[in-house]
Amino acid sequence: AGEAPDRVSAADIVSAARSRLGPGAERVSSETVADVELWAPRGLVAEAVANLLRNALDASADGRPVQLAVRVDAPWARFVVSDEGVGMSKEQLARAGEPFFSTKGVGAGMGLGLFVARALAEQLGGRLQLTSKVGEGTRAEFVLPVASPEMRSRAV
Repeated sequence: AGEAPDRVSAADIVSAARSRLGPGAERVSSETVADVELWAPRGLVAEAVANLLRNALDASADGRPVQLAVRVDAPWARFVVSDEGVGMSKEQLARAGEPFFSTKGVGAGMGLGLFVARALAEQLGGRLQLTSKVGEGTRAEFVLPVASPEMRSRAV
């Protein structure tokens, strides 16, 4: 999408993702358990994480909090977005990430956020994992590889 990968810290991605949120941003609590360096396009990854946060905020419209945490399970960095919202049925969960599929009402989204996040994660050697239960909420894990020593030595 025109943005080259570069060295970027997980904390920087969290900060950039939070800055992209509009109303409801105050409901997001974030915790960077471990800050690691990634080799990734900063803006694209930040937008993908921001989209996951927007989905969580929309699903928790009654004002419930949304959590964003960064966990490291070498060699992976996990951006974990959790909500206590409406959750998804097994059928919805099976379709989540399909282009133009959305659980939101008409005009409330195009159904591309999860699709783009999954495609980006896979392009970068990672994955997007979703778990959800109706009435209990959803957990999205945007998983990317931690930068290797060779990547870390590249010029910024």
